[in-house]
Formats: sequence, structure tokens, C-alpha cells
Amino acid sequence: GGFAPMMLRQLDLTSEQRDKVKQIMDSHRDEQKSLGDRARKAHEALQEVVTTTFDEGVIRARAADVAAVDADMAVAQARVCGEVYQLLTAEQQQTLKQTQAEMKQRQEQRREQFEKDGPRRGGRGQR
Repeated sequence: GGFAPMMLRQLDLTSEQRDKVKQIMDSHRDEQKSLGDRARKAHEALQEVVTTTFDEGVIRARAADVAAVDADMAVAQARVCGEVYQLLTAEQQQTLKQTQAEMKQRQEQRREQFEKDGPRRGGRGQR
């Protein structure tokens, strides 16, 4: 999700738009770092209880912690995307939507290929 830097490069942003995008990203940097730290700790805590004990109540509590931080991250990401989206011209918004649709289609094709062939063996790009 979100806007990958590659996507924004394809939009031919003006220098003013690039500056504003940087300001938006900078304004959310501390929140993003904090959420990333929370997510890492929540995932580590879940992994620890999954591998050390079978206490369903504890596992469910740690999984709920992961879900809560994932939800907070999704909301924060949507907030940033919304702010950036508002900077774009109608043409840039359309280009972005098209790029996102193409990415989604490629991901779906890769998923289908994976389900058909299974994981690749021998490293990246090799079979």
C-alpha cells in the first residue's frame, strides 16, 4: 500500500510538489518510526509466545496487539497518502490510479504463478 517512491517519480511532480511531499513525509516521520517500533515489538512478542508455550489466551492477546498496531499503521499510511494525493493534479491522480491498478495486476499474476509453480529454487530470478 501507499505510494512507493517509484510511483511518485512516474507522476512528473513539479519541484513545488516534490518539496511539499517531502514536508508531508518529514511531518509524519516520528509517527512512522514509533509505529514501526511498536509493530516490531508486537511481532516479536507474538513470535516468542508462539514458539515457547501453548497458552491460547496469551497467544490471542499478543495477536490482538499485532492487529491493533497494524490498524494504526494502516490509518497513518492512509493519512499520508491522502495528504499527498491532494497535492496532485487531476491528470496525476489518474496516472497514479492507473499505475496502482497495473501494480495490483502484476502482483495477482505473480501470486497465480506462485500457486501454479510453487516457490522458485536457487535464488532470485532462477528456476
